[in-house]
Formats: sequence, structure tokens, C-alpha cells
Amino acid sequence: MRDRRTFVHAPLGYGDMPVPSSRPPRVVLFVGVGLEETVTDAEMDAPVPSGARKAQWFPDYVPSEISDKFQEPGEVRKAREVALQAFLSLPAEKDPLYKKYAHLGSLDLSKMTPLGVGSPVLAPEPSSEEIVVIHDSSGTRVLRSPGVSPAAVEVWTREEMAKKGGEALTDFLSSGEPLVEKFRAMNLSLATHWTLVKVKDGYERPVRIREISVLTEENQALSVKRLILPGRRSRVFHIEEVYSHSPHPSPRLYSSSSTIRAGGDSEVIAWTNHSPDAQTVAFFDRYLTTAENAHVHWMFSGVDGSRTTLRNLSRLERRGAEVTDLEVFFADQDQSCASSVRILHDADDTRGQSITRGVFRDRARGTITGMMQIDPSVKKIYSYLSEHAMLLSKTARAETAPGMEIHSSNDVKASHSSSVAPLDPERLFYLESRGFTEALATREIVEGFLSSVLAKSPLDGTESVLSDLLDRRWGGTHTSWDGKGLTARLTPGTALWKASAEERFDEKLRTA
Repeated sequence: MRDRRTFVHAPLGYGDMPVPSSRPPRVVLFVGVGLEETVTDAEMDAPVPSGARKAQWFPDYVPSEISDKFQEPGEVRKAREVALQAFLSLPAEKDPLYKKYAHLGSLDLSKMTPLGVGSPVLAPEPSSEEIVVIHDSSGTRVLRSPGVSPAAVEVWTREEMAKKGGEALTDFLSSGEPLVEKFRAMNLSLATHWTLVKVKDGYERPVRIREISVLTEENQALSVKRLILPGRRSRVFHIEEVYSHSPHPSPRLYSSSSTIRAGGDSEVIAWTNHSPDAQTVAFFDRYLTTAENAHVHWMFSGVDGSRTTLRNLSRLERRGAEVTDLEVFFADQDQSCASSVRILHDADDTRGQSITRGVFRDRARGTITGMMQIDPSVKKIYSYLSEHAMLLSKTARAETAPGMEIHSSNDVKASHSSSVAPLDPERLFYLESRGFTEALATREIVEGFLSSVLAKSPLDGTESVLSDLLDRRWGGTHTSWDGKGLTARLTPGTALWKASAEERFDEKLRTA
């Protein structure tokens, strides 16, 4: 059932971006697609969906055990304790518009442990001008190609930052505003794997960084916190990969918090490939701030895992900043995926677009929400939000809920699109009439539906990686870590990292 409503109400505290009480009432366009029933205001304020069982989290003594094991300084111990209290007190979704879509009932993480010790997994050799970071149950390893200057590109791990202390440690612990969002707070309280990457100003040679996380132990909780600091005019390509090595029947937890502070005129590409086993519960939180004329591409490919939750907040704080967020999901059996994107236009001449597509079959469930917020004082804004889901079975479910909060009318171009629909029978018939079996025809339609999103990225090879991942999932297998991974073939395209001409601002807005 389709539910389309326009909300007009008094200003509220909006996530971690409070709206001052002096502002006039805001107008929010909120479109929900795929809802089973009309959403009432009372349901919007409900803390959990009706009938849902309360989620079971890890024991509250775990952060203290982490500090004890690693003999962490008092500042780190205190940060974990404060983060734990924030995690326990914060709701899964603070925004009343989207509370209905926070599905965490029946989740049980009470047996997860971040302190298990195992053997190191195989690590790939860094290619030319590449840094490889491996996170597993044995700790964190950094492998650096001789072509990457340590003076130009610094990489710090947890042990190094805790030992050094000072302002760098304080800045790292507070990066991404971890105390205002539930799963950012969870990550800080549990994170045993830290990465700080700093690229100096003016270093214009492309920097490639592969961070690979491999789950190997039963009931393992692997939490990674990273801070990436691309300097002015730098070019950074960061890859996050998540795999499992030995499948286990019990659930495992992966938590990832990524903060990027993009320097002026920098260009950043951040790709996440999430393909663990079917028992992995994962929480991704990505946070971006931009300097003037910074261009950032977020990309996410999630094709496996029991439950996957992704939250992406991008703040366009300086003139000329641009962000593109591209996401694709595939889920089957009883898997679920939830994506939430928020882009805040806080400066003139900024551009943001988010395109998300998901495919769900069997009893899988998908939730895609997004919000574009445009500050009242800004002008020359381009903002686009697209959320589409395809259902391959009658028992699969999906919900899309794009929203736009527009306070400014000064040269603003903002639009959205949204849909939840079954597989198009006419397309299926067309392929079957040309000799395709129903299964193969469905597979081709699914790949085309998802790869059209990745085709908009500035990377070469994304569609090939997606095809390999879908081949495995379609055949009922999972991608296991083999010491190499699937993303080594990815390279920035020939457009020198820039978005293509048709993907940039309208010239009229640029010159007005």
C-alpha cells in the first residue's frame, strides 16, 4: 500500500543536527512506499514496532574488559565508559519520521566477545602505491608498499595512538560525534581495531588504502573505528572489505565506524564491500565533513550477512563541496538490510545525491530511508534522493521512505524518486522468449537493476565485482576470504576521479 503525506509541524531536534527554536515551522516532504498500513502519528512516536521482541545487547562489563586487557590509558577507558552509557540510553532511531523503520527486535548479541584470540589470516601483498590494513582476531597489521611515502601518508593503529596520547588521541576518540548516535556509541565502546590515516596537504599522488576485516572465530565481535584525513588537494581511494573465513552456525558481529574529514579541493572515493557469511550481524556508520570544493564518493555493496544496518551522514559545510552516495543490497532467506542516508547542505553551491537499490527474495526484508536537509541561508543547491527496491517473492518485504527538509528557496533544485515493486513480468517474458530460463532471466534482470547504480561511480571494475558476488549468492554459496579478496581489480577511472559532466551541477546554478 502506498502512503504519501506532507508533514507541517513545529521545529524539532533533528537527529544530531538540532534545529534552533527561532526557525519557522518546517515543511517536510515524506514519502513512504511499501507500507503495509497507513502510518499514524502515534505509530511514528512508538519506540519499537508493535509485537517486536527487545534486542539483547552485549554485557555492560565488556568495554572495561577491553581496557583491562590492553592496559589502556585513563582517557580511553573513560571514553569507552561514556560511550557505553550513551549506547544504552539512546534509541535505535531518534527521528520520529523514521522510528517505524527501526527493526531490531529479536536481535541477540549477548554472547558476542571482542576479546577472542586467533591465528592471523593470509594477507595480500600491497600493489604499487598501496597500503593494506588487515583486521582479524589476532589484531591489526599494516603492510605498506615502498611506493607510499611514510612522511606523506601516515597510518596509526590502536597501540600506536594509545601510546602516543595527546591531542591526536583525543581527536580520534571524539571523531564522528560518537555520543549522539546509538551505533556510533556502540562502536567506540567495543572498538579493538583502530585506524588513523592522514594524507598531508598538497600530496597529489593517488593514495590507495585497502582495509580488510576477516571474521574467523565463533561468537566473534570485530569492531573497527577509523578516521581518514585527506589533506588539501589530495586524492584518496579507500576500500573497506568484510569477509568470513570459517563459517559458524552462531552469529558474529561486525561494527564499523568511518569518519572522513575531506580537505579543501580533495577527492575521496570510499568503497565498502560487505560479503561475510549468512550469520554475521553488521552495523556500519559513516560520517563526512567537507572543506571547500571537496568531492567525496561513498559506495556500498552489501550482498550477504544476517542483518546489515548502514547509516551515512554527510555534512557539506563549505562552498563547492559535493557528495555522491551509491548503495546496492541483495538479501534472501531471512536476511535483512536497513540503510539510512542523510545529507546536510550547510553551504552555498553544494551538491548531494544518494542512489540506493535493493533486491529481496524468500523472506528477506529491506528498509531504505533518506533525508536531504537544506539550510535556510544557502543557495545554489542541487540535491537528489533515489530509493528503489525489487521483490522476487511474495514473502519478501521492503519499505522506502525518502524525505526532504527544504528551508531555502534560493536557487534550489531538489527531487526524489522511490518505488517498491515485484519483478517486471514483461521483462521476464522478453528474456524467456529468447531462450533464457526463468532463473537465468531473473538473475540477469537483478544484476542490471543493481549494476546501473555502480555504473555511476568513478571506479572501473565495480560491475565485475558485483557480478562475481551475485554468482556466488545465486548459487547458494558465500564469499570466503582467500587471502586475495575481490576488490584488487578496482581502480579510479580515466576521468581523474571527477564526476562526469552530466552528473555535476546545472550550469545555470553554477553561474547564477
